[in-house]
Amino acid sequence: MGDVELSFFFHTKLEANDFSLRLSNLSDGLYETGFNLEKALVDNLGIDKKDRFMVLLRNSHVNVNSVSALKDFLERLQEQIGKLPVLSITLAFEPNEETLKLLDEWFSLNLKKQFIFDIEVAPDIIGGAMINFNGKYLDCTLREKFAKIVKDALATEAASKPSPVAKRQVPAA
Repeated sequence: MGDVELSFFFHTKLEANDFSLRLSNLSDGLYETGFNLEKALVDNLGIDKKDRFMVLLRNSHVNVNSVSALKDFLERLQEQIGKLPVLSITLAFEPNEETLKLLDEWFSLNLKKQFIFDIEVAPDIIGGAMINFNGKYLDCTLREKFAKIVKDALATEAASKPSPVAKRQVPAA
């Protein structure tokens, strides 16, 4: 089995850890009497992810009737999850599922690699993102640009107003 695309199941570090734990639960239950794979998948992953996981098993040519084949597949998935690179990204907002999917697609398309995002939310960056990966840091935020615009606007406004001393008129005697 080569690496499989797992972005449907998780995008963030927290979600990847949760998914890995659920795979462990599945693996632990394989040898129980009366084990039902589809029921175990629904219990651990939910209906949508169960269906996607069954497709993943089929596409990976895993014999779902073989406990050892399932156990081996689950262990390999967990190894793959553990090897996925973590990309730290700071955003001004809490990303929803659609935003995470778009980020995942952009990085996969442009860097040809699947990542796990370690998301930090910092509203003070106003917009854009700060990205940290493998010791490289990129600040694409709007904080500095916004601060400069505000500073320039305030300076322009202050320069266009007459000085308070010039406004005073001396009363006629």
